[in-house]
Amino acid sequence: DLTLETGSGLQLAHTAVILPDGAVNVQGSAQLLGDGSTMTAQSFTMGFDSVLSSGSADGFTVNGNVSWACQTLRTSERVDINGN
Repeated sequence: DLTLETGSGLQLAHTAVILPDGAVNVQGSAQLLGDGSTMTAQSFTMGFDSVLSSGSADGFTVNGNVSWACQTLRTSERVDINGN
């Protein structure tokens, strides 16, 4: 499993992270960013003010089921989500 706590961040650059039976938890205002990268897990849980995005045209691919708890409009740029 991978947990990003409030205020933290992880930026992937041309990397593949595979957690085949794991879960990714992005809590509070944590950021998960990827440029030309792929992350695979059973589930992704995004917090209220969390960020899931890519800053490059190469994009970020997320393989797994994503749930996002949010109170305001959230925007993800250049992210492909393959899951439910």
